[in-house]
Amino acid sequence: MPKVKFVQEKKEIEVAPGANLRTEAMKAGIELYEGPDRLLNCRGFGMCATCTVWLKNDTAKNAGPMGIHERIRRALGFWALGHEEECRLACQTKVMGDLEVWTRPGYNWFGETAAAPAAKPSAPAPVAKPAVAASAAPSSAASAAPSSATAAPKA
Repeated sequence: MPKVKFVQEKKEIEVAPGANLRTEAMKAGIELYEGPDRLLNCRGFGMCATCTVWLKNDTAKNAGPMGIHERIRRALGFWALGHEEECRLACQTKVMGDLEVWTRPGYNWFGETAAAPAAKPSAPAPVAKPAVAASAAPSSAASAAPSSATAAPKA
């Protein structure tokens, strides 16, 4: 039986060959949706792309072939830029062999081909502050003349 490893959830399940990835993930308690998508999704009809997963480490070849509906949805979205063969809709994916799955991969705005998807943005790295140049000594003319504001009033 094929094994499906959910990397971010650190969970591995065994499924029957030809099983639907979304159905099996939900049976195992794997959360494919986040935020309002938990309620506002298409319920597995391949219309919304909120169940997008990445099949990493060359395991995409162990999934069933992409159907015409999934190909059209992928062409209309930008979520798979740079990872067209790895990004799949869980609701349209049939498990044919062992898979390594990254759930909720986030958008790939610029088509980068990173080793692992960016699931959640991390805190920005601290930025080094530029060194402040030593201040020049005040000019001797300005320091020699007393300021009228500092002079004591005469009585």
